[in-house]
Amino acid sequence: MNEDKATRYQRRRRRAGVLSLLCQATLLAGLLILDGSHQLRRIAESLIVAARLPLFLQPAGTVALSAFGLGVLMEAMGWPFVFYRTYQLERRYRLTDEPVGAWFTGQVKSGALALLLWIVGAVSAYAAMLIWPQAWWVVAGVGVAVVFVAVTNLAAVVFLPLFCRVTPLHRQPLRARLEMLARRVRSPSRHSWMSTTGTPRRRANAVLLGVGPTRRVLLSDTLLAEYSDDEIEVIFAHELAHHVHGDIWTTVVYQGALAILSFWVAAQVLGRLTAAGFLREPADAAGLPALVLCVGSVAITLAPLANAMSRRVERRADRYALDATGNRGAFIATLRRLAAQNLAEERPSRLTELFFSSHPSFARRISTATQQDER
Repeated sequence: MNEDKATRYQRRRRRAGVLSLLCQATLLAGLLILDGSHQLRRIAESLIVAARLPLFLQPAGTVALSAFGLGVLMEAMGWPFVFYRTYQLERRYRLTDEPVGAWFTGQVKSGALALLLWIVGAVSAYAAMLIWPQAWWVVAGVGVAVVFVAVTNLAAVVFLPLFCRVTPLHRQPLRARLEMLARRVRSPSRHSWMSTTGTPRRRANAVLLGVGPTRRVLLSDTLLAEYSDDEIEVIFAHELAHHVHGDIWTTVVYQGALAILSFWVAAQVLGRLTAAGFLREPADAAGLPALVLCVGSVAITLAPLANAMSRRVERRADRYALDATGNRGAFIATLRRLAAQNLAEERPSRLTELFFSSHPSFARRISTATQQDER
């Protein structure tokens, strides 16, 4: 593995991501300090009045338009960093051949989808504030968990096809082998349907998506084209482990708990802003930037915990893949190839691991597999 090249690439990605977060946080704080959040709300209210919405719909309409304006501003602030991280760097390091037009189209689609989810989430949270003023943060947190399940359930069959071509795996011998593995570990066959994703990216990866009948393992076309059947099988076994251990449901519980905590913090902050006369009430749409800052701050503060939990889950999935296939040679060879092909850092710093690494480093994973092989 070319560690120097991988380290430079990953460091630049992280820096761009951190700078994007800082710029967006500065934007949110600026809107609060410089009366921009009130201006957004006033513009939204004037548009709602002009549209002559029924009185009972006006609060939701004001929140929706305010959320739309805030979302557009945040997207615009983060756009240069997204372009740098997901297009320029990928092209510079030869990780994609995607034309800029195709990249732009994909970003517009993902941005529109994110904006829609954000508006629906904001309106729902503010509706909870009005209906359950004392316990809205609990209701909103549970709502986040429910939405997470719904989005996860639709990811493979609705959202992913919006961005790339998804087709069933037609390599019959490999498909039969993977389905046999799924049956051997008592994973229902409908949960182990494989699909290829036609993209111009050179990364190789696999992911478990969906809940219940929509659950399936997605294998990238690069993986299928360049890796041996033994190597694909150990990767598939790793993804099956997430299904067998119910890792998606663990994520749902964590996201729900995180949302409840985040909204509780937001409730305290919005209450104080109301008491100070900055907001008319906690459900004032002018408090949207404060809500976003609270949720983001809690998520960043708890990132080390979330990453530690994720690394534990991934280590367990590695052990499961080794036990299910018994092919440690293929497992180790696959990790080395993935690390080199995807420009992963071999040994990230402890700080990097704490805040940015949802997986154990490839060096640790290879070392663990090697030690198990020697026992």
